[in-house]
Amino acid sequence: MAREVIDGRLELNDGVFSRVMLNAVAKSNGMRVAPAWITADAARRVGRGSYRVSELVERVNALSAEA
Repeated sequence: MAREVIDGRLELNDGVFSRVMLNAVAKSNGMRVAPAWITADAARRVGRGSYRVSELVERVNALSAEA
């Protein structure tokens, strides 16, 4: 999971997130666990407990650009 801070912005270069990170985000948004549309999709799995969520990278980068 490559993350860099460039010019004060968080860059999520590869869009790979651990199950632990996804569950933490889900819980902070009132969910029990990460959504199944991420964790149950074999195409998103890049390793044991690691998932690619490119939509999240696009959203974070768009929000960073607006700020």
